[in-house]
Amino acid sequence: MDSVRSFVRLWAGLTLAILAYAFLDLRMHPWLLDEQHFTMTPDLARVGDLAHWGGRLLRENAVSLLVGNALVLGGLLALCGRWLTRRLRGSSAALRASVQESVVERVSVFPTEPP
Repeated sequence: MDSVRSFVRLWAGLTLAILAYAFLDLRMHPWLLDEQHFTMTPDLARVGDLAHWGGRLLRENAVSLLVGNALVLGGLLALCGRWLTRRLRGSSAALRASVQESVVERVSVFPTEPP
């Protein structure tokens, strides 16, 4: 996953998955279509409803906002995924290097074969 092409593929895949989730969310939760009281005031009692942001944006016909949010969120997730895989690969490579350094080469002071 070190190439730009794989990063862009991951970003595009995550963006498409987020968009598909928005359509699926609106389809699986029909009560979103009947929701009337949408407000921008913060309400901590409704934090769990944040999972339905994609369905709500589709219901309000804010497709450009949904695509923009999906691009940003997909990019952030791709960056985090790339960082995590590099960390895991780096820690496993460091572990292998430390194991290889800890192996002591056996040296004989008195050779068994004459020169």
